Amino acid sequence: MSFGQQIEQFSVHIGVERGLSPATVSAYQSDLNKYITWLTSRGIEKAEEIHREDIEQFITSQWHERSKYCAIFSPLSMNFISSSAQKVLFLQMFLKE
Repeated sequence: MSFGQQIEQFSVHIGVERGLSPATVSAYQSDLNKYITWLTSRGIEKAEEIHREDIEQFITSQWHERSKYCAIFSPLSMNFISSSAQKVLFLQMFLKE
């Protein structure tokens, strides 16, 4: 199954079965598309090829990108830490589906 098909299937799952709002589903889709773009740029084409280190490196890359625009301990960066933790959880959920 392609990443695109997995994202679609996951979106239906979280929207219908888990009852998340359309805005939340859209945000997750956006984050997943960023993650898939990042993975494919590193030659990872299948979910079976993804390892824990890939998730960690992706979150780290997002942190470095964000830190260009805000101080490390600003409210924006603290929000990023919280949202990063959420991203890890939903990426794990996505990979299990």
